Amino acid sequence: MKISRRQLRRIIREEYSRLKENQMNPMVQRYIRTIDEFIFDAGEADMFEIEDALEMNQGSVDPSLMAQALQVMERDGAIVQDDYGIYRLSPDSEGSF
Repeated sequence: MKISRRQLRRIIREEYSRLKENQMNPMVQRYIRTIDEFIFDAGEADMFEIEDALEMNQGSVDPSLMAQALQVMERDGAIVQDDYGIYRLSPDSEGSF
C-alpha cells in the first residue's frame, strides 16, 4: 500500500499529538507520589491537609498541578472522594503510584 506525503504528514501529526497528550508533567507525577504516600499514611485527607503535605514536601504548592494530580488519581481509580470532600485510597488500590 502506498501512502502520499500528505497522508504521512497527517499520520505523524496525529501520532505526535497522541504521544504529547499521554506525557505527564514531572511535577504532577511528584505531586501524585506525595499525595499517595500522605493518604496511605493518614488513611484519609481533605484538600487542606493535602495542600499542607505538599507544601512541606515541595516547598510551595501550585493549585493547578495539585488539582491535576488529584484528577489523574481519581480517574485512574487510586483515590475516591466522598460527599464531604475527604479523599481516601480506593479499596481496589494499595498505593498504586
